[in-house]
Amino acid sequence: MAERMFSISEEQYYELLSFIISSAYLFYQGEQYEELYPSMRMMDVAQRLTKVVASHEDLPGDSWLPQFIQSCEEGFALIETDEDAFRDFIAASMLNVARVMKARMLGTDS
Repeated sequence: MAERMFSISEEQYYELLSFIISSAYLFYQGEQYEELYPSMRMMDVAQRLTKVVASHEDLPGDSWLPQFIQSCEEGFALIETDEDAFRDFIAASMLNVARVMKARMLGTDS
């Protein structure tokens, strides 16, 4: 499988970097934050990174990236209303990415 090269702008790099580092800072503050907050921050950065990649115009039309971005939007709303459903969203996201990675290894469509 031919690999596509993605690039990010300097602005995008610093935006993602600052988000990741501020998340690390908040994680070590630990006790002050709810149990699911670190997971929400990690899913947030995954969505932000995916948005940067999805902004490239050379992605196939059936790319799973827009679906992932939308599922994150829906999943983030769950953290305040249904923590179990939020956990399920994270688990489903992990399985979805695993399927995509397996398809990439096998050279098939995801």
